[in-house]
Amino acid sequence: MRRVNEIIDRLFEAVLYTSWISLCMNLRKLYTRKIVIVHSLHRYYGFNLYHVQPAFYVLLKGRCVNVLCFLVEM
Repeated sequence: MRRVNEIIDRLFEAVLYTSWISLCMNLRKLYTRKIVIVHSLHRYYGFNLYHVQPAFYVLLKGRCVNVLCFLVEM
């Protein structure tokens, strides 16, 4: 039983289990021909400026309101 536990630990440490699950999921997507919008939270997902663009617009609108309030107070 100790040897089996050692093998299972090594599989998880080598990330083989996660790779096999990812491979199975990708094959399932290809066979079903469906697009999934939801991404797994366990994978790395890189953001670029396109993804955070709405946050910059909200920040810009807030700055404009701040300047407008400042000018009204003056």
